[in-house]
Amino acid sequence: LSWIPKTEYISALVVLITQLSRTKVKYNGNVLLDIFKKTNSSLIRERIGFVLEESNPVIDTQELENILCDAKYGKDIGTLLLAGIKLLSKEKINSILISKFKQFSLVAIRGFRKKGGQRELEFLETQLAMGNQGKKEVKEIEKTVQKIQNRIVA
Repeated sequence: LSWIPKTEYISALVVLITQLSRTKVKYNGNVLLDIFKKTNSSLIRERIGFVLEESNPVIDTQELENILCDAKYGKDIGTLLLAGIKLLSKEKINSILISKFKQFSLVAIRGFRKKGGQRELEFLETQLAMGNQGKKEVKEIEKTVQKIQNRIVA
């Protein structure tokens, strides 16, 4: 994968990165994190997030965490958060999702549904009580609260 960053054509790079999502073999996902940091293309960053979520990368989880917490990437971390839900520990990703909730509420709710515990349950209940969410978010929060409550009781 070391040759991928040398590809100059964005469309070719997108196709190459997307093809990795089909592999069942573990690979060095740090190459993709490096591309994520170096590119200014939102499209490439989006594809990298999806590929890391859908495939079996071996990555430096601290590097992924650093990227997710770096404000300079803004909206471009949306799909990378999905990868973080899969690749980071529940403690790490849940802390990040709480901090990014306002900007990425549906992604955060999805992450809490998979890895949320008592803290995330209380956070979501507070969000419902504040009444700042749209209908879709309220519905998803209610489903997630139920799922977390069932997991805590079990």
